[in-house]
Amino acid sequence: MGDCRQLLQLALLLVFSQAALSRYHYQGTFDWPEHRLILDKAFDDAILMSLLASNPASMPIDQANDIYNKYFPQSDKAEIMQVYENIVGGNSHTGAPELSDLTIDLDDTARTCRTPDGRDMWASTDRVWKITICPRFWLNIGNRPRQTCSDLGPVASWAMMIPGASILHEFTHLIFVGGAE
Repeated sequence: MGDCRQLLQLALLLVFSQAALSRYHYQGTFDWPEHRLILDKAFDDAILMSLLASNPASMPIDQANDIYNKYFPQSDKAEIMQVYENIVGGNSHTGAPELSDLTIDLDDTARTCRTPDGRDMWASTDRVWKITICPRFWLNIGNRPRQTCSDLGPVASWAMMIPGASILHEFTHLIFVGGAE
């Protein structure tokens, strides 16, 4: 667990050492001023998680192998790392240049949040790069308990769903990240 705590401390240091500048086009209005800070931080966290995942040399080799082998088949490791590298795009502070074209829809203008599955967010899968933040996202943030490394189990779970992880998940739907259309 010590390695996990050190990794998290490094990640927090990197995140807080950067000025939280919004690089995205927000469409709509924030219900509360802190929502913008939460989203800006979540986007920064998503890029940082991608940086760490795309560069296993930044972790002890046993820990990196354990993480990949826990969540992905070994045969997919190169492809998974490429997805994370596409998000970082050679810039560990702002992410791929394509992310500057991303629109964040705060008002659900396309009505994508009104589905039976109760989405937290939704990413467009066409050539318009947009992530819609659904009202449920804000509700779920308030209902999620704080997690520590010891809370994370051997399989992917809701304990890992911090705002940055949700944004990271939506990034993977964008065409330039996964290469699929």
